[in-house]
Amino acid sequence: MDLKEKIELLGNLRAFLEEKPAVLKEGIRLAGEHNKWFTEDNVNRSLGHIAQKFLNEDALLKWTDSFKDKIPNEKPSKKLALIMAGNIPLVGFHDFLAGFIANYTSVIKMSSKDKFLWPIINDFLKSQNSEIADYIHFSERISSPDAIIATGDDNTHRYFEYYFSKYPHILRKNRNSVAFLDGTESDEQLKLLSDDVFTYFGLGCRNITNVLIPEDYDVTKLLDIWEDKYKLSQHTGYLNNFDYHRSLLLLSKREHLVSDFLILYEDASLSSPVSCLHYQKYKNIEHGIEMLNNFKDGIQCIAGENEILREKKLAISFGKTQFPELDDYADGQNTLEFLIKNH
Repeated sequence: MDLKEKIELLGNLRAFLEEKPAVLKEGIRLAGEHNKWFTEDNVNRSLGHIAQKFLNEDALLKWTDSFKDKIPNEKPSKKLALIMAGNIPLVGFHDFLAGFIANYTSVIKMSSKDKFLWPIINDFLKSQNSEIADYIHFSERISSPDAIIATGDDNTHRYFEYYFSKYPHILRKNRNSVAFLDGTESDEQLKLLSDDVFTYFGLGCRNITNVLIPEDYDVTKLLDIWEDKYKLSQHTGYLNNFDYHRSLLLLSKREHLVSDFLILYEDASLSSPVSCLHYQKYKNIEHGIEMLNNFKDGIQCIAGENEILREKKLAISFGKTQFPELDDYADGQNTLEFLIKNH
């Protein structure tokens, strides 16, 4: 397939995801039965984002423009191993997309948490173009790839490095995202921030798990403004996490703030458990930026409206962390460039 044919095929996939025929609806149902965190709303949100941001023809043409003369058109001869995470639905779709555009055969090791949606996408693509069989394979074992992209936590990252560092690779481990507040935010902006915190129950690397605030900031206002997220407490898994972590904090007599569905407490750790949100205080803007720089290797993205951060292009607007564009690469590593370079 040449690039034009690939983009046309991806356009067909976009229509499939947006129309949600019966086979896809059944896959959404099965995904939710198998994984309690894959609610219908969350799966639909992920599919919608993929369709709108990753499968948009104009966006794909712009994304591939500087590489179009370097992409082979013949049958793929190189094998890309993709080890998928399972924290949110189809979280590795961008990696697959880069491999497809760069003309690799993607050997996909699906997460056990997300094993229903990928085969449906594969079957649809095959129904549109039989050549897709050269581009997508599923396997539980990874053997002698030409390149590998693997996503996991800090523990699996050590495994990845041991077994796969001899191949051209992108090996990802835990990252989290941070919000920067300076006290000038409107209530509406803070409501948008709640989407960055709670979408996908906070399980994504682009979810906000730590908030930097001025020393005199009244953090209780977040609990009040975010009250409309109360339905989170109706989810059994989320509520179990809430009860468990609240009990730990009470037993340890650790100071914290609490609503019906969220626990707020001061902590320097970037990662916070489901149902919890950490915050840290800074003395002034310069001190806050210094704190961000100290954490840069563990940060996926920063949300904030502060003028200095925006001028330095360090932050994105509230409400947008879960809607990355094609060129918003995980860990800042350009996967398409990496794959074309190593073809």
